[in-house]
Amino acid sequence: MKLKKLFYSILFSSSFILFIYLYIAQKVKEKYKSKEIKNKHWKYEELSKLFNNHKNMLLVNKKVNEEEEKEKEKEEENEKIKEENEIDKKCLIKELNTETLSLPLMLLNMDIFDKNLQNFIEILIKKEKKIRIATKSIRVPYLIYRIYEMTRKYEEDVLAGYMCFSVEEAKFLIECFPFFDDFLIAYPSTQPKDLFFFWYITVILKKNISLMIDSEEHVSNIHTFWIYQQSKLLQMCKQELTEQEY
Repeated sequence: MKLKKLFYSILFSSSFILFIYLYIAQKVKEKYKSKEIKNKHWKYEELSKLFNNHKNMLLVNKKVNEEEEKEKEKEEENEKIKEENEIDKKCLIKELNTETLSLPLMLLNMDIFDKNLQNFIEILIKKEKKIRIATKSIRVPYLIYRIYEMTRKYEEDVLAGYMCFSVEEAKFLIECFPFFDDFLIAYPSTQPKDLFFFWYITVILKKNISLMIDSEEHVSNIHTFWIYQQSKLLQMCKQELTEQEY
């Protein structure tokens, strides 16, 4: 009986130890598997990050290469334009007969002039601004008309008028281009000749013209001259009417 009890106790204890061993082994196995899964997941994230970084680097390099190609194309175009301009200058210098021309003279590339003017007008339209041509600085009637002609091609009215050196210059421009209007005289003047042209342009030619002033004395001088000129015009009209009656 004692041996039988001893046998059963040994069997029970050994089976209990085996059960604990198997339980611990199962837990260790599960823990190892979870670590493997985490490691695999971490490796996948790292690989995806590396791939995205590499992809971004490729995109950046592509943009940089495109910008470099554009810059190269621009440089090549500028070099071609320079070469063409040099050729044009050489040909023009050969054709020019300096004996019949008064020096110094100015050479102007009209293609570049038109392109710059077009870009400037487009900026004015976007900003909803107007330009007043400083004819006192350009002083070339053809170029002044060229600017006027270019502004007329757009629906938007971007031309505010003309800024002249003197009233006499405004009169000269009106004689050249009767459709010009709205003149601003950049520098004050109360000379009788300038005041007469001012009166003539306003009253006879029906053009808008503005004068600069430095003092109240200028205003009184202009006012006095204007009254005198108006009374003189009235006397002339009366005289013509009396002559027609007789």
